[in-house]
Amino acid sequence: MTAGSAPEVLVVGAGIVGVSVALTLQQQGRQVLLLDGADPCDAASRVNAAVVSTSSILPLAGPGLWRALPRYLLNRDPSLRLRHAQLPGMAGWIARFLARANAASVLATAHALTPLVRAAWPAHQALATEARVLGHFRQTGWTKLWRVPRGPGHRAELALMQRLGVPVQPLDRAGISALEPGLAPVYDHALHMHQAWSADNPQAVGLGYLARFLALGGQIARAQVGRIAASADGWLAVAQGQVFTAPHLVLAAGAWTPRLLGPLGARLPMVGERGYSAHLTTPGLRLSRPVIDVSRGFVMSPMQEGIRVSTGVELAAIGTPPDLTQLHLAVAAARAVLGDADTALPDWRSGIRPSCPDGLPAIGAVPRLPGMWLATGHGHIGFATAPVTGAILAAQIAGRAPPVDAGPFDPARF
Repeated sequence: MTAGSAPEVLVVGAGIVGVSVALTLQQQGRQVLLLDGADPCDAASRVNAAVVSTSSILPLAGPGLWRALPRYLLNRDPSLRLRHAQLPGMAGWIARFLARANAASVLATAHALTPLVRAAWPAHQALATEARVLGHFRQTGWTKLWRVPRGPGHRAELALMQRLGVPVQPLDRAGISALEPGLAPVYDHALHMHQAWSADNPQAVGLGYLARFLALGGQIARAQVGRIAASADGWLAVAQGQVFTAPHLVLAAGAWTPRLLGPLGARLPMVGERGYSAHLTTPGLRLSRPVIDVSRGFVMSPMQEGIRVSTGVELAAIGTPPDLTQLHLAVAAARAVLGDADTALPDWRSGIRPSCPDGLPAIGAVPRLPGMWLATGHGHIGFATAPVTGAILAAQIAGRAPPVDAGPFDPARF
């Protein structure tokens, strides 16, 4: 975007999704202004596990949810923590989410996500190469670990991956030890996903994309958008006393998106899945790839900062004070399997994953609001699918067919 030129597109939200959208549009000759009052890529885009995998096709809601529901409601499962007083405000989302907890919905979601996640790595590779941050990525695969004997959930997941052509290798105790000798032998079996890449510093990747965006002439304004509205020029965004206008506006504001859409009469069912992370930095800890402890509901990822321990989901309204219960449990469990004798809780951070009830992102035009576009609701695959989301929106804004079928992600489905 040249000095003095008016933007063609406003992108609201400078997380990894918004930055990727802005960069892709700028690459294709659009004049783009990125808006966010917070530091770029500094929340969920910083603390995630940074996995890009063709296996990331399973929604949180599945048939097994009903067996686990009593534990979830009583906050006795470390993978989910509820703020009970806030649940009535999420009733609509919860009802839609529970309605998807069946085998048919899981299959439908997996089919919809498969083209998206297959395109995720090539899209990242292209942006990372241009932005000169490809060195942050490594192809080590990633591994799901179970402490309990094989059950119906394991068999169903393996069968689904095989049905959809996702390369996966079942492992027994010996196979796990051979793959990750630094883990204590507490895991009964595992699934190793071959087609998976991960980053050792997801924030550095996002900031690299931002730097490339700015080098191409894109601009960023550090201002928090409080209101959007239609204007004679298309759309305006009001941010801390400043007004920005453009023919197109992309909302990539994560869990804050419904607040901005609501006054326009548009509804987007979404909750914020808050997650926490901390880093174990004791010398000698060994882990060569991201792994998920399914039984305890946490992920461990080797990062530049140490071994990142990331929690499951806390359903809480935006602005709710933090509750570190999940993080304490996850860090303690991670230390037990890694052989870390420290007991203090490391410095921690948190981020909010925007989640739609059907497990699919919202990418595309907002119904009845010409020039308004969404890029949000990616849940646990925001980092992975950010660049391909940018490619989809750039094509749609230009009136071209997107690189993957975006029909399942159409905001009009709500």
